[in-house]
Amino acid sequence: MNFPKNFINEDLSKKWFEIIKIRNVCNISIEEKRATKEIGSSLEASLEIEMNEKNLELIGNIDLAEICITSLAEIKKTNSNETIVKTTKAKGDKCNVCWKINTEPCPRHG
Repeated sequence: MNFPKNFINEDLSKKWFEIIKIRNVCNISIEEKRATKEIGSSLEASLEIEMNEKNLELIGNIDLAEICITSLAEIKKTNSNETIVKTTKAKGDKCNVCWKINTEPCPRHG
C-alpha cells in the first residue's frame, strides 16, 4: 500500500515517537505495580512523571493520563535527562462513565 506523500509529516512522526518512548517508561512502572497486585488495571494507577524541559515542551498540552490509560498523570520538571515514573494506586471514587478514579467528581461526567 502506498502512503500519500502529502500526508507525510516527519516532525509529527518524530514527536510521537518520543511521546511513545515516554509512555513505554510509564507502562514499565505500571506493570511493576500490576505484577505485585498493588493495582489491577492501568486505570487504577496514578503517575508522577519527572522529565526535563525538552520533554515538557514536547508533550505540550497532551494529557499523559489519556496516553497511558491511567486515572492521573502529574508532571514534574527535573534537570535529569532520564524520565522517572512513580506509580501509585489512584485515590478516590471510580467514575461510572469513564472508569477513572478521582477524589473529586469526574470533570467530564459529573
